[in-house]
Amino acid sequence: MDAARVHAELTLEALWLRYAALTGSGDLFDVDGYLAGLMPWETGQQDVLALALNEALADGYRAHRVDYCSPTTSAPGGSRDRWATAPPSVTDARPGT
Repeated sequence: MDAARVHAELTLEALWLRYAALTGSGDLFDVDGYLAGLMPWETGQQDVLALALNEALADGYRAHRVDYCSPTTSAPGGSRDRWATAPPSVTDARPGT
């Protein structure tokens, strides 16, 4: 998990804030000790920490998305996402149109 923290470019304190916001009950020293492999942790707290890390990684990924040039349905926040609507299927076409 510490490798994921580094990849997400999170300080220990920033990770702990995310973890605590998701109802994590450990303190900063607990998170630090667990990430350093110095102490075991209950499965539920590991899952909350994993969720905090996964959300941080997803936030970083979305921040580097590339907008499309063609006009399409706007996604929340004003960015355009070509895949927001499904393309018409072949069965939607009417004969003679």
